[in-house]
Amino acid sequence: ATGDYIWTMSADDVLMPGWSDAVLLVLADQPDLTLIPAIHCDIKMRPRRNYPILREDGGEPLSMTLAGDDDLLHYLAQVRTSEGLFSFCSACIVRRDRLVAVSSLDAANGTCWRYSARLIAVLVNYPSCITVLGKPLIYKRGENDSFSSAGLIRRLKIATLNWDEAIGCLGLDRPIGAAIATHAKADIRPMTLLYLSQFVRNRDEKTLYRACVASRLGDDGGNSGLLAALLRNLPPFAPLRMALNMAKAAVRVVQQRRWSERLAAVEPRSGAVERQL
Repeated sequence: ATGDYIWTMSADDVLMPGWSDAVLLVLADQPDLTLIPAIHCDIKMRPRRNYPILREDGGEPLSMTLAGDDDLLHYLAQVRTSEGLFSFCSACIVRRDRLVAVSSLDAANGTCWRYSARLIAVLVNYPSCITVLGKPLIYKRGENDSFSSAGLIRRLKIATLNWDEAIGCLGLDRPIGAAIATHAKADIRPMTLLYLSQFVRNRDEKTLYRACVASRLGDDGGNSGLLAALLRNLPPFAPLRMALNMAKAAVRVVQQRRWSERLAAVEPRSGAVERQL
């Protein structure tokens, strides 16, 4: 790449109309990093839910200059998902000169987060300027996660242990590295761990699953420690697995219905939008 900015874009995501004007307006201020939120869709690109990066979903962008670790912690407090740490490929725009100035992080190869970790390296190479848009400009295609090809437990490993490994390659002070790692894994909720506990297929996967739970919840005491102990020792149970699958399907139906109702209320030409998709 030879341009001023690099925007990685997945082949199966779709940019919304008006994206170019919106992005050029943001880049006029020359941020080092820019994040663009998405609307999550199913495999057929039917919108299911808005997925804002910012906790305050008011449509207003967040622009910050990070001069030190305190600013970084303030930034982390304002983003709600791991996409705030560059986990969604198509969301990320970075100044090329800032990217090539940080380590190539070859040690993070195989984690699936090498590029994300490099962008974190740009973020913590103070001072850094980041802008997070409040309004989505991308339709993100779901239900085709190639990371899951080796099984759901190994997919969980990517989302937990592999994040630990990638962030460890940055050589950050322990409190800051731990804060970043915790936020990177925030999307893996206890209900997700409960669901995945029912897809452990053998002893090796059981060992791996337990390590993933410890990575996400920790082994210390308190409520998190008790929950981790419960999940690590929960055996696969066919009726529970069936119930969890049914609940997951129901949630998706509700999400898609709510989105359709919302779209119909604010966009009378929703049929035109679907035809465009």
